[in-house]
Amino acid sequence: IRDSVASRGLGDVYKRQALDTFLHTLWWSLVTFTTVGYGDISPASHLGKFFGAIIMLSSFFWAILLSGVVASFLVEVALREDDTLDQNKFKGHTIIAGWNLMVEDILKVMQTEESTKPVVIGGAPLIILINEMPRDEIKRAVENFDRLDITHISGRYTQEAVLEKAIVDQAENMILVPDKSGLAAEDPADENVSPLTVFAVRSITDNVRLIAHIANSELKEQLVQAGCDEIVLTDEHLSLIHISEPT
Repeated sequence: IRDSVASRGLGDVYKRQALDTFLHTLWWSLVTFTTVGYGDISPASHLGKFFGAIIMLSSFFWAILLSGVVASFLVEVALREDDTLDQNKFKGHTIIAGWNLMVEDILKVMQTEESTKPVVIGGAPLIILINEMPRDEIKRAVENFDRLDITHISGRYTQEAVLEKAIVDQAENMILVPDKSGLAAEDPADENVSPLTVFAVRSITDNVRLIAHIANSELKEQLVQAGCDEIVLTDEHLSLIHISEPT
């Protein structure tokens, strides 16, 4: 009987020690993985230090992996919120493709015209900007146009998928401007994509009125052939705008 009781007592002690060791190991792993490192527990044997080193190194890998997954998810949500538009809301809107200082001038004209009208809730002109400028820069540039309902879509407006996001088939006007997106201040604006954009729009709809602002007059014929409705030739040296109606 004495031996039986003694053996049962040793077994209980062994179980308590095993459980205590497991809990200590779990605590040490958690403290190490989160890089807190209290130092109250540390491996003593060489084998324990080896496995401890693996856990320490793996914590960096998992931290990088998890942060990347979370960041990608947040970016995807932000893009989805900005790029998914209500087709019931966006009808008869204006699309401005490309970005340079001219865009702000166009918005100022629209804001001035709107300021002469009485304020109607939900009656602000709908404007969609399509370019590859950083979103925070666009927000700063348009924050003062409170009489306009402006939405920004990031992407290449030569792509049909991006044009469809802007609901181009329900738009009234689309204005093309020489694009400075992603270019240095001293670099010339890219306007060679304007004919391609007109072709892309016309493959979707013939109802939207296309207005192209260009500085290179050699593009006029290409734009006319592509189906552009109006061409505005801007002169960099004179404060004149020549408007040409394609025949």
